[in-house]
Amino acid sequence: MLSKFDVKIGESIRFIDDTNLYEGITFIKLPEIGKVYTVRGYSEKGFYLEEIKNIDIEWIDEKTKEVTSVCEPGFGAWRFEKLKTIKIEIDERLIASIKEKKEIVELETFIGQN
Repeated sequence: MLSKFDVKIGESIRFIDDTNLYEGITFIKLPEIGKVYTVRGYSEKGFYLEEIKNIDIEWIDEKTKEVTSVCEPGFGAWRFEKLKTIKIEIDERLIASIKEKKEIVELETFIGQN
């Protein structure tokens, strides 16, 4: 399970779990399953995302009915997965071949336009 200590601000994470996420609270903007987001911060309320900014709300203790804090709603770390880095090695000859073919296509396109 992902924790806020596994991710740095600015890193990308994928949203994977919307189970019971702020149900019935229609004014909170929510992330979409499968979409990738950028971490802009985190607190005890969870991750804050660059792509989603919500207004600060008053958090009320259910027993005392008193306001315990005022802050933006976050999204729990367990609702995300870290993106995996894949390294791909490409042979220099393949890169040269692709560049050569691109130049040929551009030349043919240019000649064809006359």
